Amino acid sequence: MSNNLEGLCILNTRPMFAKAHQRFAELIESYGAKSVSLPLQDIQALDFTLPPIQTYDYLIFVSQAAVSYFFSKLTRKLPQNSQIIAIGKATAKALEMNHQAVSFFAEEGHSEALLNASIFQNVQAKNILWVKGTHGRTLIGDTLKNRGAEVTALNVYQSIPIPYSPKALEELWQTKDINMVLVTSEQAFLHLQSLCPPDWLSQKNIICFSQRLADIAKPFIKGHILMSQHDKILETLLAFKAKYE
Repeated sequence: MSNNLEGLCILNTRPMFAKAHQRFAELIESYGAKSVSLPLQDIQALDFTLPPIQTYDYLIFVSQAAVSYFFSKLTRKLPQNSQIIAIGKATAKALEMNHQAVSFFAEEGHSEALLNASIFQNVQAKNILWVKGTHGRTLIGDTLKNRGAEVTALNVYQSIPIPYSPKALEELWQTKDINMVLVTSEQAFLHLQSLCPPDWLSQKNIICFSQRLADIAKPFIKGHILMSQHDKILETLLAFKAKYE
């Protein structure tokens, strides 16, 4: 396997929240790749009221933002008998930084992995608090309700597409070095499609974090589509570089 990413120039579309954008840029640049910045979504807190936390058997957190905004409002300890669930390692780490013991986390970082876990196969009559953003998928709530659970969705943030004027992006689209695009969500992918010239995106390689997003991108992309776990993105890029260099 190659030990550097020289020759890769990646359009970094990660949100600025929790320095994720900056950390990704620093990571790939330390291995010789170039990072071109174009954050596509702004993560904004919502005004929300916490429900009676002590009534829930499970609390599911979908992201670092969900953890951050939820605990900014929490003024009491979570019940000891509640099971704390996270989607992805970064979310689990955010919970641990808030002194919460994580009962289970979906390592793959997507809803399907969470729902396939044994912990959620028998949730009849369980009360579940689902801490999330407004634009997320409904799969978790719908599936758990179908399995007999009582699910409360608590929206604590929203992801807003960042507006860019065509003039502001003219130079970016003419940057011939860009050969890969990091895409973090369906919303981000659709926003990028609305911003870039026809056929610009189709010529690039794509790296994303779920099979579902890869399937959404596939009809529009002529290049390679890489799928990676959030914490394995460096290994995925190195393996790609070694295979095609």
